[in-house]
Amino acid sequence: GHGAGALSFDGKTAGAGVFTVPAGWRVEMHFRNADAAPHSALVVRAVQPVPLTPGPAAFAGAESERPEVGLGSGAQDRFAFVASQPGSYLVACGVPGHATAGMYLRLVVSAEAAVPSFR
Repeated sequence: GHGAGALSFDGKTAGAGVFTVPAGWRVEMHFRNADAAPHSALVVRAVQPVPLTPGPAAFAGAESERPEVGLGSGAQDRFAFVASQPGSYLVACGVPGHATAGMYLRLVVSAEAAVPSFR
């Protein structure tokens, strides 16, 4: 939602939050839109600058429903995927312009990590 005047996930904006997961792990994401505007969540390859439309999903199933339209206020969804390829990714809002405005977190799929972490 909107936090401190910026589009954010739980108040974290522009990649300030970093999830690390071991390669090959199954990841389940629970997404709830607490904002008045529609939002979504999907996992995409990390590129800079973040494009207006960040899709397509980097892994099969790594997106909330209708990511470019988004879920309405109060709606929730959950999705799961296997983080099969090591690399740098974003958990981004798929509504055009939202990720560009800072609505994304970072996701690192690590071949070295033994356990997931968030910082």
